Amino acid sequence: MDYTTFVKEIRNLPTPSPVLMRIENVLKNPESTASQVADVIRLDPAITSKVLRLANSAYVGVVRTVTSLQNAVVLLGSKRVHSIVLASELLNAVTIRQSGGFRLDLYWLHSVTTALIAEGIAGYVQKGELLDTSEVFVAALLHDIGKMVLAKLMPDAISAAALRAQESKTPYWKNEEPEVHHTVTGKYLSEHWSFPSLLTDCICKHHQPETSAESALVVSIIHISDVTAHMIGRSVTEHEVAPEISPFALSKVALSPEQFKVIATKAIEDRKRVDSLLEMFNVSPAV
Repeated sequence: MDYTTFVKEIRNLPTPSPVLMRIENVLKNPESTASQVADVIRLDPAITSKVLRLANSAYVGVVRTVTSLQNAVVLLGSKRVHSIVLASELLNAVTIRQSGGFRLDLYWLHSVTTALIAEGIAGYVQKGELLDTSEVFVAALLHDIGKMVLAKLMPDAISAAALRAQESKTPYWKNEEPEVHHTVTGKYLSEHWSFPSLLTDCICKHHQPETSAESALVVSIIHISDVTAHMIGRSVTEHEVAPEISPFALSKVALSPEQFKVIATKAIEDRKRVDSLLEMFNVSPAV
């Protein structure tokens, strides 16, 4: 497949469902309520089921059973609920087949681990402004979405990059073809689905956070979380070499080694929370 055809195929992928678009319209209003978000979600029984399952899972850790969709939205937060809907929509739109360099279970394990680490870092970081941990969680969960698009449209590109990375013993992202790099592919999908600028920035620049301007702090958090997930062996392709952490990102986040250790350890060892999120994407528990 040539480059022009590849870009055209991305733009031919299904667009967001009316439910997702209505949720986004509700969230654009700062005065919107959990009740309004719940009213939209009720239009889709499958999404309703996922939201209630997650609200009753180890990810939230509540003792009592949550049966009200509105209460579930309150517990999870409207933006985190939006992330569930968005990820589910993407999973439906980008139906993939396994390839020699890509496994869907490893992809989601990496993404979920990155999201939990990023959520923890965002809770610690104070930069004179309040960070929205839900936005950070969403950006971390979807930072590698370009790889899913490649697995659907150009699986051979993933296999070839994975092989080059293994042979050269260098990080996967440095062995991709520039025109079909997963960050470039993610950018095209971001444009097709009209993602918010923060999410697009994290998808495009998480390997080079120093190139981000307005979103530098959040992109740095995603970068560090992504690299950490690789360091503990939770990579998207097998036998990956972990990328190096950007000094720029470390200076931007400015966590102490002790704080970072606590955050990473919690995300790694809390298997029940990881498994709860994996179930949302029909992936077997982490091994």
